[in-house]
Amino acid sequence: MKTFDYAKAENLSGYDAAAKMGYAPKAGGVDLLDLLKLRIPGTPNKLVDVRALDGMKAIRREDDGALWIGAAATLKQIGDSALLKENLPALAHAAGEAATPQVRAAATAAGNVLQRPRDWYWRNPEFHDLPEGAQMPLGELVAKGDDRYAAIFGNTSNRTVCGSNIAPVLAAARAKAIVHTPGADEPRAVPMSEFFALPEEHGAPITTLKPGELVLAFRIPKAPKASGFVEVRHKKSYDWALAMAAAVQHADGTWEVSLGAVAPVPWNASGAAKVLSEASTIDRTVAMEAAEASVAGANPSDKNRYRVHLTKVAVRDAILTAAGLEIA
Repeated sequence: MKTFDYAKAENLSGYDAAAKMGYAPKAGGVDLLDLLKLRIPGTPNKLVDVRALDGMKAIRREDDGALWIGAAATLKQIGDSALLKENLPALAHAAGEAATPQVRAAATAAGNVLQRPRDWYWRNPEFHDLPEGAQMPLGELVAKGDDRYAAIFGNTSNRTVCGSNIAPVLAAARAKAIVHTPGADEPRAVPMSEFFALPEEHGAPITTLKPGELVLAFRIPKAPKASGFVEVRHKKSYDWALAMAAAVQHADGTWEVSLGAVAPVPWNASGAAKVLSEASTIDRTVAMEAAEASVAGANPSDKNRYRVHLTKVAVRDAILTAAGLEIA
């Protein structure tokens, strides 16, 4: 493993001091330690543990009715939360289905959202250090190599996929990331629609966070009316998703649909949301129409064209789940 320095922050002042010295935040460290083991270039080697910071592990309803999910709340906490099961069951389901029990006990909300791409080219250090004359952008390597698990949306230059289970649900629920900037008096609230940015290079950072900034929590201003989440995998046991979909109906009757595992960022399926928001009632016909609309603009290759169909299946079933209809 790549060696690293370790510190622990007891409060935000302690975190700010560490961040000033170049320390990067660590909570569960599940993905971060994997990257250190793989010696992936750019992985920080100075880490500060932030789990002791106030509110980082809390899951609560605030006075104004908003739902608060602390950045260091574990996936197990989220999956087991009675509050979330009642008010945002899609999020509890997404967290409860992620990875394995051992991983869910350590992995955190922010860690799941911020995890780096699960791309087998980007995660192979040998492709980062090719001999002179053999070098080419990783995106070109993927396009010319095995791209069966590559993105089908937003893949003009970057073909990695966002592997976060909970990010699509947070995006569809119109959550905001509560972000601390070292030295600032108050944190800033970043809508999930603005939290991610399509990277220009294969495997580049996928958030709009500035250096040193720390995610404190994810806040959902108002509990949705209904929600559903579905992921499609090769097998039911521990495996990475081939397609994910979150469908959320908000209190005003409008819908949001967000896709996961098919683009470098959680993908806003606005066409599907439009179909649902304009429907007088949700039934299987409407769910299938929305599923078809969700893949508009997909740009698959011959090897990953199957993911278009899987995306439609995930969207259809997420909608049926949210509407309380049985999945056939």
